[in-house]
Amino acid sequence: MLNAVVYELPEVPEVYWDFAKEYGTIYQSRPYCELLVDNNIELIVVAVYDDDDIVGGAAITLGKRILGLAGKASMYFGPIVKDKEIIGDVLNCVVRSIKNYSWTISVSIWPDHVDNLINDIRRQKWKKTYIEFLHWDISPSLEALWKELPKGKRSSVNRARREKVSIIEIDTDEHLKQFYDLHNQSMTRGEDVSCHSFSFYKCLFDIFKPKGLVTGYLALHPETQEAIAAVVLLFGMDTTATYMAVGHNYEHRKLGGSDLLVWHCLELLKARGFTLFDLVGLPQGDTNRAKGIRHFKTAWSGSNGYCLPSFIMTYNCHGINVLGVFSSLKSLRASVARCVKIVK
Repeated sequence: MLNAVVYELPEVPEVYWDFAKEYGTIYQSRPYCELLVDNNIELIVVAVYDDDDIVGGAAITLGKRILGLAGKASMYFGPIVKDKEIIGDVLNCVVRSIKNYSWTISVSIWPDHVDNLINDIRRQKWKKTYIEFLHWDISPSLEALWKELPKGKRSSVNRARREKVSIIEIDTDEHLKQFYDLHNQSMTRGEDVSCHSFSFYKCLFDIFKPKGLVTGYLALHPETQEAIAAVVLLFGMDTTATYMAVGHNYEHRKLGGSDLLVWHCLELLKARGFTLFDLVGLPQGDTNRAKGIRHFKTAWSGSNGYCLPSFIMTYNCHGINVLGVFSSLKSLRASVARCVKIVK
């Protein structure tokens, strides 16, 4: 019989962090949890025990409080499990343990765990939203990866070299601010897309960089030396690196700075022994932003890239979605107001 123990961050036993490092992703690691707490995000850690042995767990963030409970708790790429076969049992154990903390919980599932959860969640009252993650196998040699690239990508990298676009590492607050300005500009592109705050990335570099878990680069305009493209890489707990955040100045996209940065990252990762490049999710929809991101990522990963099914699941811990009730009441009031106006 599995049982769960809920901890706040300072009280989490060291044995749990050792477990998380061995079986979890970097998003469930101690440095990432510390990063969230440093950004004033309320967080709890649930350790799942089988007798005295830890067999699973999760770091869970808590949203705004409603009647003493968080409106929604979120588990990012979890839960952590020692054995994939028991992920359903671990997830249910975690959910039961947070009923005193949150009305609902949202869980994003790491692609490796999807197959083991499909049958379990069909019997549970989960709301599921399917998404895709793009992974790029970079285990072949650099020469092979270069030949695999579309002709347009090779031409773009060579053009950036001819134009003498330079690359520098992000190692000062000013560099980080240049990255963030580009990132915020290119991620929104006139759409309502939420981005992490600058303080988030500042904390990310303050906590992760000394541990060798993050780096970033800027591509500079050959004449003005202004940043025209940027990238932040997150190094995983194993041989996986993540294409975490990017930024582009679209006025100078013909210089090839973004493509040069990707190739620079690839050279770095190969030199450090990484074999998998996580290009993160592929956005859905027909907006220019969504189509542009899908085209850029799939063009680079080519036949060595593969999409993995994943999903985000939401569970009403107390059987009632309070936020949904509020929304329904608001809609009802609006409908009544419209009817009254028509009658008048």
